[in-house]
Parts: sequence; structure tokens; C-alpha cells
Amino acid sequence: MFRSIRLGRLWGIDVFVHFTFLLFLLYFGWQEWDVAKAEGLSDHDAFHSAANVVALICGIFCCVVLHEYGHALTARRFGIGTVDITLLPIGGVARLERIPEKPMQELIVAVMGPAVNVVIIVVLLAMFGVSHFLNWDRFAKHQGEWMHGLNVWGGFFKNILWANVAMVVFNLIPAFPMDGGRVLRALLAMRIGRVRATQIAAGIGKVLAVGLAVWGFSKHQYLLLFTATFVWIGASQEAASVRYQAQRLPDES
Repeated sequence: MFRSIRLGRLWGIDVFVHFTFLLFLLYFGWQEWDVAKAEGLSDHDAFHSAANVVALICGIFCCVVLHEYGHALTARRFGIGTVDITLLPIGGVARLERIPEKPMQELIVAVMGPAVNVVIIVVLLAMFGVSHFLNWDRFAKHQGEWMHGLNVWGGFFKNILWANVAMVVFNLIPAFPMDGGRVLRALLAMRIGRVRATQIAAGIGKVLAVGLAVWGFSKHQYLLLFTATFVWIGASQEAASVRYQAQRLPDES
């Protein structure tokens, strides 16, 4: 019932989109349509507004895919394959064949995802830094329709830029299952061992999940409740997995 749809294969890794992501697109597209119609817009303008929202979400998730490839391709450098990459409503997941055993390798794999977002931010800043020194409307009159199109899409790419900033900030929170939690575990594991380091990072993740749930409930932001559930489950599963591995191979803990 809960199936994923294969989008394609790039660099030897299959990319899937979970069916709930499609529901996510439909929900926000319909919500934007409903708001636009309530404001008295025509069907054409309401459709255009909804399409813009759906396009923005798809653009953001293209950045998510690149983020996950940052992890996957770096892990490949350490001889670790990636089973697949799956897009979910709350982000993406690259399923590695195994977690890097050496803390420094795990640290490098973890930071390469946000590093991809930083590269995207730098590229977009370079693009729109120029726009502060040019009058795009006047320039477009003399340079053709393609330049006018760049002006029209400027707001879209600026939203993409800020989405990447948010991804970097959120993913570097030092708590599981975010990348920052893996960075924290890698740093702690160099001194106190993998099991104890995982317990600390997972504990912070659970505290974060409770905070997100309380905030989401108080502000009626139900997407935050969904995110909080994902964070709690991810932190719990990581802690349980490492405990199980330690019981089987106590010398590696």
C-alpha cells in the first residue's frame, strides 16, 4: 500500500519518491488555489498561483536530492554503497549499506550533505548579487524575452536560496537524525565510544522532537507535528540499532 515511485537512476543510485510526497504536493497546491479563489482571483490566476507553489516545492526537493547525493557519493569514496535515495514530505533519506565505522569518515560523510547546500547558496548569491546593480526591467527591454524571464523568476530562486539556508541550519542541529547529530556522534565517539555518543545525540534529538511538537501544537502548525514524529522515530531507531550492534559485537562499542 505504502509504495514508492522510482524517478530514475543517477551515478548508479536509484531515486524514489514516496507516494505521500505526491499527496504533499496536492495538498499545498490545493491550499494555494483555495486561498487565491477566496481572494477573488480568476481560475487562471489561481491555477498560476498554485502551480508556482508546486514548482517551488519541487525546486526545493531537487536541492534535497543533491544534498543526499552529497552523502552518498562521499560514502562511496570510503567503499560504502548506497541502496537508494527516497524523497519524503519532510526531506530525503539516503540509505547507506552501512554506517562508516571510523568516526572521522562518518563526520566527513555527514557534513557533505549541508556542504552541497552551501555551494547552491553561493551560486545563487553570485547570480543575484549582480541584480542589485542592474535595473532588470529596463535591461530586459533591450536584451530580449529571456532576460525578462530571469527577472520574473528572480523571486523563485531567492526562495530556493532561503530554503537552502534553512536546510543547512536545520541539518546542522546536533541531534539525531539530522546530519549535525552524526557530526556530534563522530566527535564524541573519538573519546567516549560509539554507544554512549549515540545515546547523547539521540537524547538531544528526542528533546528537539518534544519541542517541535509543543510548538507545532500551540501554533496549529501540524507539519511541525509530523516533523517531530519523524525526528523522534529517527533518534529512537538509531539508538536501538547501535545498542543492538554493541550487544552482538561488544568489542566495537
